[in-house]
Parts: sequence; C-alpha cells; structure tokens
Amino acid sequence: MTLFTYDPRDWYWIVAGDEAQVYSSKCAAMVPVNDPAYVVWLSVGGVPTRIDTMESLVEVLRAANVAPYHQVSTRVIVDRLETAGKLLEARSALDAADLYTRERWNNRQVINADDPAAVGLLQTIGLDPGVILAP
Repeated sequence: MTLFTYDPRDWYWIVAGDEAQVYSSKCAAMVPVNDPAYVVWLSVGGVPTRIDTMESLVEVLRAANVAPYHQVSTRVIVDRLETAGKLLEARSALDAADLYTRERWNNRQVINADDPAAVGLLQTIGLDPGVILAP
C-alpha cells in the first residue's frame, strides 16, 4: 500500500520501455533508476506508470498543467510583458513574424510553455522564457 496518491506534479514514468531511467515530473527530467528520491519513492510503494512515448507523456503532463509542459494564458503573458516593460517590443517582434505565428498568437487563449515560436520571440527581445512562461 502506498503512502500517497497519484500527483502528476510528483510522479515517475517509464517511457518507451526504457528501464534504465524514469521521467520525474518533479525534476522535469529523466533520472536514473538509482536516483535517491526515486529509490525512496519505490520503497514506500510507488509504482511508476508505463507510457509508450515521450510525446504521450507530454500530453499527460500538459493536460494536468505540469511544468515544463504546462500552458500559460495569453492574458498572463501580456501582463508579464507589460510588467517587464517589453510589451511594445514584443508586439513589434510578433508583427515581424510570419502570418501563422501572428494568427496563432491572436487566436489562442493559451500558449504551450515549450512552444518554440513563443520561446524564440521572448529570447529575441531579451526576456527569459522561463519567467514569462512560468506556471
């Protein structure tokens, strides 16, 4: 019997049958199976979830809004850009982007925190995507 319940923010997955490492949502990274936290988790009855691909795991984590695969509302992003004093610069960078990127931004209520276009735009204007796209 485990001493805890499923928490997607602090769980382990065996991805694509790789028994040498597990994905730790708490660390947001693959960790070796001898990782001390994982060993303790197993010792109290934790059982990792098997999942077929990393892409499938990303879907699970995004659905649970777990970093780094979470989503951030565009309203929150705009507020953070304004607070950083970069809203006008972000708008100019977005206006210079391709039509698809502009339309995606203008029509979505949320942005994936790992979205390459969003990350790239933020880096272009000198901002840390980890701050602006934080949960």
